[in-house]
Amino acid sequence: AELIEHLAKAPGGSAIAVDVMHMAYYRNAGDTREIPEPLLSAGRAILRAAEIVRGWDNMHEYHLSFVAEKCLIGVQAEDDGRLLCRRIRAALVRYDIHRGDCGQLLETMFKVQPRIALDEFVLTSGGINDDGGHDVDLGRAAPVQAVDTEFMMAWADEDPVPRYGALGRAVPLFVSENDGAVTSVSDTFRLLLDRAPDKVAFLGAYDRHMSPISWSGSLATVLHSRRDSLNSLASHSDASIRSWALDAQRRLELWAASELQRDSAREESFE
Repeated sequence: AELIEHLAKAPGGSAIAVDVMHMAYYRNAGDTREIPEPLLSAGRAILRAAEIVRGWDNMHEYHLSFVAEKCLIGVQAEDDGRLLCRRIRAALVRYDIHRGDCGQLLETMFKVQPRIALDEFVLTSGGINDDGGHDVDLGRAAPVQAVDTEFMMAWADEDPVPRYGALGRAVPLFVSENDGAVTSVSDTFRLLLDRAPDKVAFLGAYDRHMSPISWSGSLATVLHSRRDSLNSLASHSDASIRSWALDAQRRLELWAASELQRDSAREESFE
């Protein structure tokens, strides 16, 4: 363990140390005994030294996430967990890395240290950082979905107005298929919405929720599936939620009609 810590601190050694530690944990994956504290301590030291840079390959991120999952659990790992979250967030703010470079690592942090990840990523998302620039926005990558809904609500209840508003920016509104079509409003989103003290602030801007990240086939069909899925909110008992949903449905219908016209014009151009 001591040798691995020295390797992590050596120039260019952090990536090698991560891979070595991954193998050490992986080889003992079937062992039901607890991982010895010196090995956990070495893993945390490696994470402190790990470089967070654009262009690392998927396997390196997987190994880094694997090490974090093993050694950042529990109260004794909170300081190192918070440090890693802050380093990731700082790298995202500086555009040293993109969300796509660290999606698995983000999800791991929400699993092993959910309170810290909610503090460091969700509560700051979409805001302004200390340097005056735009802070990290998790968008619809939604690593927050790794957190249990009851835990999220308990965290938000400690300071409801800002925290529910922040969760509204981080939790996806829709349950989507691979082709972009929507099957329903997310149960987690609806539970949080019902509990949020400011419904409009939680729902936020339409554009954040409505545009699919990707889709196959007709975009109009995908937009209609989103419009129809909002029926449950359009009939909600809360007037502010109904108003928001009905307006969103009107916007989606106009967007879908525009896409249908574009599809028709495209088909005519081929005739």
